[in-house]
Amino acid sequence: MSIDMTLGRRAAAYLAATIGGLVLALALLPGDAPATPLDRELRSVLENGAPGGKQISRNRIHWPRAGVTLTLTRSNKANGYWRCVKGKVCLFEHYDGFGRIIWFDRPGQHWLAAYGMAPNPRQHRGASSYMNRRRNAATLKGPNFRHNMSNDGRGHNIPRSINDRASYVQLCC
Repeated sequence: MSIDMTLGRRAAAYLAATIGGLVLALALLPGDAPATPLDRELRSVLENGAPGGKQISRNRIHWPRAGVTLTLTRSNKANGYWRCVKGKVCLFEHYDGFGRIIWFDRPGQHWLAAYGMAPNPRQHRGASSYMNRRRNAATLKGPNFRHNMSNDGRGHNIPRSINDRASYVQLCC
């Protein structure tokens, strides 16, 4: 009586290839890969920002108690005002709704630097445009200025004289 080992050899080769592929896949997991600038920026905002922030996707941090969400983007040419959801006040890093976006949906005064939108004209990380999709008033505040954010449902660029200089956003009731 003879046993045909061809099928057994094929199964063993398949098993070895599968295990080798699994080991290779585990070796290439994102945790072991070098951090990208976006990953470093997210970690920096979580470490230095307001307490209670949680990363909810690969490029988004949410502060549930404050009602604030920050979305970082890789490209400054992608997206636009359409990203601002009804019932929120949105600030954008660049003109015409481009770049990173920060959403506010709870009343109160929010310090922008605590949520990754620090006023720094050299780094251009502050707010350059906005959209107020709430019914209530919202105001940008900075050193020696207040700028009322129109709630007409359209996006607006922040005047050049106060671009990237706002320190707070105040949402009314």
